[in-house]
Amino acid sequence: MDVYVVEGLSTPLLSRPAATALQLVARLEDVSLWRALSRLQEAGVTLNDKCEFSKSRIKFLGQIIEASGISADPDKVSAVRAMKEPSNISESNGEAERAVRTIKGILKKSSDPYLGLMAYRAAPLANGHSPTELLMGRKIRTTVPVIPSQLNPACADIENLKRKEQRYRQKQQQNYNRRHRAHDMPHLQPSDHVWVKDMLQRGTVVSTADTLRSYLIETPRGTL
Repeated sequence: MDVYVVEGLSTPLLSRPAATALQLVARLEDVSLWRALSRLQEAGVTLNDKCEFSKSRIKFLGQIIEASGISADPDKVSAVRAMKEPSNISESNGEAERAVRTIKGILKKSSDPYLGLMAYRAAPLANGHSPTELLMGRKIRTTVPVIPSQLNPACADIENLKRKEQRYRQKQQQNYNRRHRAHDMPHLQPSDHVWVKDMLQRGTVVSTADTLRSYLIETPRGTL
């Protein structure tokens, strides 16, 4: 595996298998490195020539790992901060746009992005449970004081959760339909008069098209 040995950390980071490299460091005087590689050899781990040893600071999966701790890679964080919000997207992309705004808001308000994300994951949803509760079956400890009994594992009632989610989605649908005046429309029949919004002209239905709820429309400019 590729092995990154960081000064001050007792556990090396491993990634992919390769040929053993214990013999290559036999001449080194770094005792901690020798011990780390000895443990790898005992575990049957193999290394390749891409390995880096005795590094005081490395970047790994968007994080910077060093002896003082783990922090976010500024290059990755700046890419999210600089991301522009879409200005001409369809409503089907609304959730993605909302997710971008939420993450950007967390990064702006919190000096530590990890604490901000932790607070976001611990915040209850509309169903009364936080994302971590639904994923792990328990609440997580945050910077907000909480009595120990609140951290005991407790699985959510799945059936009750499904009912709450169903009611919440129905309420969202009703509010959307009322706000946009959406309602079921009857199927059009040949000779029905319609308004072609893109062309700002009236037209007449000729027949149905091959796709669902699509029609051939006769307009002064031709058949659509």
